[in-house]
Amino acid sequence: MPVETDDCDVLGHQWDIINMARTRRAVSTHQVHLRCMRCLGLRHDSFDINGKLIARSYDYSDSTHETGRWKRGEKPSMAEMRIAMVRKHSCKKPAAAKQRRLKAV
Repeated sequence: MPVETDDCDVLGHQWDIINMARTRRAVSTHQVHLRCMRCLGLRHDSFDINGKLIARSYDYSDSTHETGRWKRGEKPSMAEMRIAMVRKHSCKKPAAAKQRRLKAV
């Protein structure tokens, strides 16, 4: 059975800050909103003025990162996910280019 995975499963997310804000309530907090440049998932962090993380949540545009997408015991190993990533991104050279390369040898 082919492994369904995306690059973030193997490499981790590539977060980019899209917005920062400071709230002034009973406890002053900082809000940081990030977007993964690969899968477009969103992460929302809240931390206090000392930098202690108070809350973190995620929003994903599709179901690729939903918790429980693999049934117990069915999650592919990291090695299987790496191989799936390599296969997904492998480019096959056109037959003509391969023939020219063989003639050059």
